[in-house]
Amino acid sequence: MKWFIIILLVLTTLIAVGIGTDTFSVTNVASGSFISVPTYGFLKCEQSDNVVSVPNTFAKFDSRIIKCADTGNVLPQECTVVLKTPSKDEIGNVKNSALLYSVCSDSNCNIGDGDRANEEINLKNLYFWTDNVDMTINIKLQPGQYIKAEYQYATLTSGVRTDNLGRFKIDFKPFFIYRYDVFSQTNGQKVIGTEDCVNADNLGESNFLIKDIMGDGDLSRDLSESQILNARQLQSRGAVANYISNFVAVTPQFNLFEDDSKYCYDKKVYAVEEIITNTGSYKVANTNSNKVLETVECCNNGDVPVNYKCVDFKKVALSTPESCNAFNPCDFSVWTSVGSKRMVIEECINSECVRNFETVECAYNEDCSGGYCEIDTAEPKNNKCVMLSPIETCGNQVCENSIGENFNNCPNDCQAPTQGDFNLALLLVTIVLGLVGAGFVYFKTPMLSKTKPGNIFRWVIVGLSFVAIFFLIPWVYNGVVRMFSGGLF
Repeated sequence: MKWFIIILLVLTTLIAVGIGTDTFSVTNVASGSFISVPTYGFLKCEQSDNVVSVPNTFAKFDSRIIKCADTGNVLPQECTVVLKTPSKDEIGNVKNSALLYSVCSDSNCNIGDGDRANEEINLKNLYFWTDNVDMTINIKLQPGQYIKAEYQYATLTSGVRTDNLGRFKIDFKPFFIYRYDVFSQTNGQKVIGTEDCVNADNLGESNFLIKDIMGDGDLSRDLSESQILNARQLQSRGAVANYISNFVAVTPQFNLFEDDSKYCYDKKVYAVEEIITNTGSYKVANTNSNKVLETVECCNNGDVPVNYKCVDFKKVALSTPESCNAFNPCDFSVWTSVGSKRMVIEECINSECVRNFETVECAYNEDCSGGYCEIDTAEPKNNKCVMLSPIETCGNQVCENSIGENFNNCPNDCQAPTQGDFNLALLLVTIVLGLVGAGFVYFKTPMLSKTKPGNIFRWVIVGLSFVAIFFLIPWVYNGVVRMFSGGLF
């Protein structure tokens, strides 16, 4: 019962991971804003692995030209046309009949005497009905091919005619828009409602397609421009559209610079880069990728000691302590982020600004590699890094033990185990248990040693016991390991 509960909890966890809702949501950060920590995902028009039939059940016909586009989808250019002969009950008294087809490269298909649909299974001559009923014929169509199919019957008085007794359906693999975003729980999955790669303009990601990247930093290396910029272009086999994802807003430093082309952090001035999207542009102030323009003595007063001031990025000593009052408050009247993971606040005491620093987990987004800083201006000790971690899922190119991934259940992420790996510990345990088992058999069969044949038989049993245990233990061990790693399911 205990093991049953454990296994049930494991399965429940895996199912929850598999059906979790998508965490991607369209940002409310307005275009023109400063942003940090930009990453990107992409939408791709690709073919599903699931076979769909149109219609769902066989449709009847007498004479028909069939093509892959009859499915209503324009992207699948290959399909399998499934023809089926009628049942005996449907045939009735029409004995001289047959299902015929011809494959051709245009819609001007004609049926000749030699075009038997199932000649490969020896359908008899056209007008001599046999027991070939309820037979299924699969014909693969390549791009640009058509099928002309007819169900014909003949009588002595009326000659050859068609009858509505033929049946057909079309099997194909539809195309969908798939989302690839390592920060999404639907990473690598198709987007519902996008069959034939339509409705891309209804997806929030289409507003953030990367049209251009402006600047001299490494951002153009980290992000990829999108060659697809509208929904119509994405409705094409293999089309890929790149978009920016998981970015956070930061405050522009208009108090330090005349324009928005620069950004100062930790005594360095960085060039601000810009991402142009379908709906606007975003200024990127990310010290992990932006180009360093120069090193300075200070970015703000938080970078200089008491009785100094940061003026034009230089440390300037004050001739007299800076005075303050209700009409002339201190520069840092609230907790303010400064470099080196510190925040500062100033209090006006006896008409002088008294500065207090607090060392925190983070003060800027740049302090959180792979994430952003959640700042509490009321209580800076609560500052914390919120990591933008990839969702643990099969297909993100990371073999994650935390969700039980291995080569058996996720070969895309996990490498195949090295052949011939030698498990010394398992070998020693197996030998010891084998000797214990063999010894147990030996000491429980003393009566067999009274005769020479019996003694030989005794040692044979002991040896077989050792061999059985030697091979049984690794087999059981491997089975248990595979069971809990998902390899048996």
